[in-house]
Amino acid sequence: MSTFVKPGRISALACVIAALLLGSAAAQEGSHYTPGVFNIQDFAAPAPGVYFQNFLVVYRTDRFNDRNGKRVDFVDVNGQAVPIDIDVDAVTNFPAVYFITDKRFLGADFGMVIGVPIQNTDISAALPTLGIGAEASNFGLGDIMVQPVMLGWHPDRWDFMANYIFYAPTGEYEEGAPDNLGLGYWTHEVQAAAVYRGGANRLWTFAGMATYDFHTSKRGFDLTPGHTFTVDWGLSKILAPSLIELGLTGYSQWQVSDDSGFDVTRDPNIHDQVHALGGQFSWTTKSQKLNLALRYLVEFEAKDRFQGHLGVFTISYGF
Repeated sequence: MSTFVKPGRISALACVIAALLLGSAAAQEGSHYTPGVFNIQDFAAPAPGVYFQNFLVVYRTDRFNDRNGKRVDFVDVNGQAVPIDIDVDAVTNFPAVYFITDKRFLGADFGMVIGVPIQNTDISAALPTLGIGAEASNFGLGDIMVQPVMLGWHPDRWDFMANYIFYAPTGEYEEGAPDNLGLGYWTHEVQAAAVYRGGANRLWTFAGMATYDFHTSKRGFDLTPGHTFTVDWGLSKILAPSLIELGLTGYSQWQVSDDSGFDVTRDPNIHDQVHALGGQFSWTTKSQKLNLALRYLVEFEAKDRFQGHLGVFTISYGF
């Protein structure tokens, strides 16, 4: 059964498009952390050294779900259910540099990371039966990620990691714009991950990572997005001696607290969530300095947000 969206002012299609296409910004105010991006081996902190990693992330969707997880196919125009077509393509190139020192803190290797996303967003929506449509696109720098604390422990077959990260609102942001490059607020993030390497030659990897995001008030008005909690996981096997890795991977992300502030315009009790499942292929050179990885995940359930497909191509190099 289709569901209906009733925008406040149908006289401007832009209001309909913004309400739908802002997705995480309009429907649930979003999170800086994008689940499903990291490779399975990335759940473990690397050994001391300097590393470069580049993520090319592609997200595509033509589906927006309501609070019950049902696809929104129609908008209400003067009491008439009119079909709406949505198309969103978001591409982010995210280079990051890792500095893992030979210093120890609490028995762990200590490191730092910085990343600067370069984003391109193309969105469109149309009411085809009325011959009405709109498009928007934008390109530029997103919100910078700074990770001043990366801690890695490596006991026997296990790897443990703990991180503190913050995101600065450096990307272009304008309230109501469907093609913003930034989210307009700071985020503080904590992560914990565990990796187990099984089998006689430790070629099996079982990995999981939990991420919690604390958001500050959005720039320019009184609205603080609800906190988000994310679980990423993976299971993989390295095929020796080719050093090809094949894996099964997935993620789940939930909004776990209400949006707050005087400028909240929707029911703050509506919390979004999304769940995905996919696979990973990667190849590492014999020197283990270079790794190429490809991931593809399909979101099979989503509430109060977009539901789409995520593809990630990663190049990692250790100096």
